[in-house]
Amino acid sequence: MHDTLYFTDHHFQVRDMVRDFAQQVVKPSARRYDLASEFPWDNVRQMADLGLFGIPWPEELGGSGMDYLSYIMVIHELAKVDASHAITVSAHTTLGTSPIVDFGTDEQKQRYVPLLAAGKVLGGFGLTEPGAGSDAGGTSTVAVEKGDHYVLNGSKIFITHAGVGEIFVVTARTDPAAKKTRGITAFIVTKTRPISRRPSGSAWATIRRSPSVAA
Repeated sequence: MHDTLYFTDHHFQVRDMVRDFAQQVVKPSARRYDLASEFPWDNVRQMADLGLFGIPWPEELGGSGMDYLSYIMVIHELAKVDASHAITVSAHTTLGTSPIVDFGTDEQKQRYVPLLAAGKVLGGFGLTEPGAGSDAGGTSTVAVEKGDHYVLNGSKIFITHAGVGEIFVVTARTDPAAKKTRGITAFIVTKTRPISRRPSGSAWATIRRSPSVAA
């Protein structure tokens, strides 16, 4: 079956652009970052310049306005060379940004998505706990409403991009009486320090150089 049944010329342009970047930039440096257990900030900045962190998001939110197939092609081409670079984009986009795009208020979208789509900051995701992960129904972190804000209290582990991210989607139980996955809400949590600062990577990683740590 011929590729043209699924891909347009634009898809091929995206594929070739990312394939060239992966071969010319990622491949020569991936092992060096691996051996040093360092997060590849230099490469991440270049991926941001190419618009790879906002591929499926609308242009009015700072994204590239491309379709989901283009996004998958980006992940595929990066993963063929180095899985860590691919998961950095996929975790940022699918876990850290899509919940805000799909379910956030207009104010939240305007405030956070342009930063994430441009790759000015990295997004992260906090779901897993000592007693919850694949079974999200075991979530014990609670969120209590305090007037105009919520206070989250609990323990998370393996937080995606914890060491390098700035804006996180974190799950907590807002209805303690609810059973299983009922009564769980996703919150946008930002680091208290200025979001423009970029920290170094963490040695804790699910895939090396894509940091996930406990908090």
